Amino acid sequence: MTLSQLEDWYVLGGKCAACTHKGFVDRWELARRVGKHAVIAALMPRLRCTACGNKGDNTWVTGRIKR
Repeated sequence: MTLSQLEDWYVLGGKCAACTHKGFVDRWELARRVGKHAVIAALMPRLRCTACGNKGDNTWVTGRIKR
């Protein structure tokens, strides 16, 4: 799935494998930086936890907002 395929009513965030901290990203800014056709799974190695700094094995999380 690419950033452009993610429906407008979903938010995108990362979950830390070390401390389980979750943080959400501005998906529109991310699309401007890496391109809207970037594959979301391919961006996982770039995730860094803002709480503990971990860069390994972090995963994406999605959430649905009210429409």
